[in-house]
Amino acid sequence: MTVDALDELVGRRLSAVSSADVVYELLRSLILDGRLEPGHRLREVDMSQRLGVSRTPLREAFTRLIGNRLLERTSSGVVVANVKSALEGIRAIRIALEGYATRLAAPHLNESDFEFLEASIELALALPIEARTERVRNNTAFHNRIYDACGVSELQNAIDNYAGFFMSETNLAALGRENTLQAIDEHKQLLNAIRSQDADEAEKVMRAHLIRGFGIPSGPK
Repeated sequence: MTVDALDELVGRRLSAVSSADVVYELLRSLILDGRLEPGHRLREVDMSQRLGVSRTPLREAFTRLIGNRLLERTSSGVVVANVKSALEGIRAIRIALEGYATRLAAPHLNESDFEFLEASIELALALPIEARTERVRNNTAFHNRIYDACGVSELQNAIDNYAGFFMSETNLAALGRENTLQAIDEHKQLLNAIRSQDADEAEKVMRAHLIRGFGIPSGPK
């Protein structure tokens, strides 16, 4: 599907005051879902008119997507990148960054954090498989509670930049009950390692958790 279908996909024109974040999230979703095909050129003026936004937020969104390797700037303009290749790189980046952030955070998390993480695990066990939005929100909160304690703002910013990849309602739809329970068990292992302030084990568990989770097929083939 090409940009000619954007009007139908969006459903309605975005507000003229929409931020770059809104445009970024929309375009990223269309690219990752395969609805904007690799190699297709995105013309700034045309996209601005179709989405009903000014060119400033559109340019900012393009810049972020280029940084995420989802768009490429070529001699003929901005085109959709090879998403499969980009996702392989992002997967490696996330595993490295989030594993290291967990190592740094382990000595700094306290009893209040432990209670929060325990409550998140209990909620994950209670939520039905169909509650995808709540499951994404709860999983994100669990991970962020750990990363926020790493003490390195630049590392946190880098993690935030890639946080939307691989963990979405679409990804969760690919998880059966067995995989879901395994992910929750890995959260328990993480909490145990963090409680013991075992930074080596915490990083090891987090990396294995991410590798397994990111290995579940999703997105365009």
